[in-house]
Amino acid sequence: GHHTGTGTSHRDRTITPRQGHHTGTGPSHRDRNITPGQEHNTETGPSQRDRNITPRQGHHTETGPSHQNRDITPGQDHHTGTGTSHRERDITPGQEHNAETETSHRDRNITPRQGHHTETGTSHRDRVIAPRQGHHTESGTSHRDRDITPEHKHHTETGPSHQDRNITRGQEPHTGTGTSHRDRDITPRQGHHTGT
Repeated sequence: GHHTGTGTSHRDRTITPRQGHHTGTGPSHRDRNITPGQEHNTETGPSQRDRNITPRQGHHTETGPSHQNRDITPGQDHHTGTGTSHRERDITPGQEHNAETETSHRDRNITPRQGHHTETGTSHRDRVIAPRQGHHTESGTSHRDRDITPEHKHHTETGPSHQDRNITRGQEPHTGTGTSHRDRDITPRQGHHTGT
């Protein structure tokens, strides 16, 4: 479908089928050599040019800043919330990267299915972590876990450091009232709790 709304010239060259091209508020909209299944829209005047983009990616500019992504694998979402630059290169698919409180959030060489979030300005860097692990910091305490097997749950509630290394599966380590809880080389299906 090709339409011109307010008298602007609309020229499209070498475009594959099943693409929709629309001009809403006057700026020129030229797309060249675009693969099928992509949608390109300009809303508030800035130019939006995307070159050599793989299918099934969504690129939108809303409030004026340029949003250029090059050589990005499919199925990734890239958004900037509070004006902070959010550049990520060479990221495997299926990862979600968000920056909320102006803190730089850079993660490189991370395996899929990991969630990385920063809430209270504290740096949260985890490297070489196996999939399906949840890492969260709540009260400003650093929470670093390295070389942990899958299906572990690690939480810090009242400030003390909670470090567990080389723990077998099926164990739940918890700290209740500020007591350090370190368990090493424990067999599976054991419950370890500190109450008082």
